[in-house]
Amino acid sequence: MLKQLTVMVALTTAANVGMGTKEGQRIKRQAVDATRSAAATYEVHLMARELHRAQINDRVPSRWDFGRFIEEEFHSYEPDRELSLDPWGHPYRLEATGEHYVVACDGPDGLAYSDDDIEAKVPIRDFLYR
Repeated sequence: MLKQLTVMVALTTAANVGMGTKEGQRIKRQAVDATRSAAATYEVHLMARELHRAQINDRVPSRWDFGRFIEEEFHSYEPDRELSLDPWGHPYRLEATGEHYVVACDGPDGLAYSDDDIEAKVPIRDFLYR
């Protein structure tokens, strides 16, 4: 579904400007990235919610098992897509910062800890019940 939406938005936007022009190509890239960013934001927050639920059941994955956790929890959403990868094809990240788990996407540039990262924080349960 994400692919179809991305293509539809990009083609519609670029067609309005003229797909073959440099301006059309630039607008197409912006539309694709905006659509992917929206999808990644939704997915990161969905993963954070599931991670919060996993804490309640003492099933928090390690950062090494996070990809498997995502695939198991979300396979029914889009069975034909590898859900442990963000819309740009990079793996989602899970980190613990002390008081929070951080579910993150590296964004369009694919670089961790840059300005375009998309993150959601989940309080670590031990800090919730002090």
